[in-house]
Amino acid sequence: MNQFLPFPAKVPEIKSTVDQISQQKRQRFETWKGYNPEVMFAKKYKNGPIYKGDDFDDLTMHSLARANHQISEACNKIYGTSELLYTKEENAKFKEFSLKFTGGTVLPTLYYAQITAMISILSCFGIISIREGEKTYNLVRTGDRWQYLLRRTHLEHIAEGCPAGWHQQILYMYEKLQENGVELPKIDLQKTKELQALRNNYHYDILTQTAMQYDATEKYFEYLPTVMNTTQIAITTINKIWKITNKCDARYQELADKMKGYLVASRIAEQNTSQKEERQPRILYTKEELELIGIDYPDDIYADDD
Repeated sequence: MNQFLPFPAKVPEIKSTVDQISQQKRQRFETWKGYNPEVMFAKKYKNGPIYKGDDFDDLTMHSLARANHQISEACNKIYGTSELLYTKEENAKFKEFSLKFTGGTVLPTLYYAQITAMISILSCFGIISIREGEKTYNLVRTGDRWQYLLRRTHLEHIAEGCPAGWHQQILYMYEKLQENGVELPKIDLQKTKELQALRNNYHYDILTQTAMQYDATEKYFEYLPTVMNTTQIAITTINKIWKITNKCDARYQELADKMKGYLVASRIAEQNTSQKEERQPRILYTKEELELIGIDYPDDIYADDD
């Protein structure tokens, strides 16, 4: 077995490890809430691994507290972008702005939600990324120990390479861990890479333009199902291993119910509108509204197309 791969590498086995710890130290999960001990541990064990014991257990439980916070933040990012589009369409205070001006805000933030959900999943599997000064590290649980590794060194050991840039490293690490037998849940990495390119377009390349030419609304709703799906996968992963402790799953469900209604209505509007016509669909149809007018409300709206 590659000594640099996270272990346990399967959700049921991670759950078994967590169950053993929580039976003896149930209070420790809440102890680390709002506190970040990873830097303290990193300094304490900089020259050697953290073997099984109190610190090993604490870091294992902290990784789940961290995963909880990360997925909550992913939900917040989706909420912020969808609420912006909803408010602009339904009850805008600033009439001089139009939806075409939101691309530089909603698409990069949607991408950050996707990356945040991926990081939450990695935390569940025992990979904690930290920065100390100018250097970046991964704390990795590898069976009976946590190892403190330079991120570049870690990636080179598991994948024989390391791309430049934090975001590229996350995508690369997720993909290579799967290839090496770590049973990370399947997400749409291709769509994630496309969304990253859009993020660069709307975050940076837009500054080279001389006019706001593109309405980002359609692109936002094209990639929203991918991000919603990854967010749901992360929530499910945490629940399978431990539990959601911050109620972000309830907040997510409210958001998903509303956005699901919009996505169905948007598809129907797209089918009934020629490509030459400018479309401004109403944002956020509710399930009840769709059923009232006889529109099917499929439960698999977020399912990936095979």
